[in-house]
Parts: sequence; structure tokens; C-alpha cells
Amino acid sequence: MGVIRDLLRLMRAARELPPHPTAREAIRQSADIAEQWGRVAEAFANPTEAAPTGPGGPYGAATADPFANLAFHQNGLPASGTVIACTPEGSSIDGLTMYAVLLDVRIEGREPYRATYRTVIAEGARHNWSPGAVLPFRVSPDDPQALMLG
Repeated sequence: MGVIRDLLRLMRAARELPPHPTAREAIRQSADIAEQWGRVAEAFANPTEAAPTGPGGPYGAATADPFANLAFHQNGLPASGTVIACTPEGSSIDGLTMYAVLLDVRIEGREPYRATYRTVIAEGARHNWSPGAVLPFRVSPDDPQALMLG
């Protein structure tokens, strides 16, 4: 009986809470990004003009093919990238802002080096790309400038 009473209390408390605009905005931005990445996949399938490239494709993704992304992730060298600067480069697909992220890339057992990673960043996630932030990357064993987040 105590479980049911606690569930009722929880439902009552949830009704009394005001709507959380930050959560709503986060969901809206997530939906916008999901739609945008669907259009990026279409751009991969039907390239019409040169786009900034990552390891085999534009916008910091290996390709629109998830299997190619997985292969790059498995074969890529684990690295960390310290953000030096994150500057807008202009508009990408659907007018979203493309950023050039200057990184100090560190791979265990190697000298650190600088690389530029180009990607679309949601406004709500920009704080994750502040100077000094350290992010996980995978680096192509053949091309140290080819990076993939993760």
C-alpha cells in the first residue's frame, strides 16, 4: 500500500511543478539537431558542392553511414583534444552555424599537435566547447588531421 501512496504523492508533486522551459528548450534543440543531421546524411548521399571535411565526410562525421563511423571509431587512435579556440565559420545546411574548433591533440606516446575540427554545435552545447575544455577524439592512423569526436 505504501508504494501506491508514494506514486500518488509523486504524481501530485509533478502536477504542481511549473513547466521547465530549459528542459523544453533542450528537447526542441535536440529535435532541431536530429532533423539537421538527417539533412546532412542526405548531403552525404548527394554531394553537390565541396564541404568542410572530417575523416571522409563533412561536419565532423566519418560518413553518414553508421558502419563507416563505427569502423573509424574502432580503427582510430584514442586521443584527447584541448580546445584552444572555437570560432564560427559561417552557415551550414539549414543556416546552422559551422564552427572551426582549434585543438591541441594529444595521443599517448606522441608529441601533441594542433588540428582544426569543423562541426555544427547546438547553442545549448556551446559551453562544452569553451577554451580549455578537454574532449575525447579518435584520430585516423593515416591522417592526423582526420578527427572524429568520441
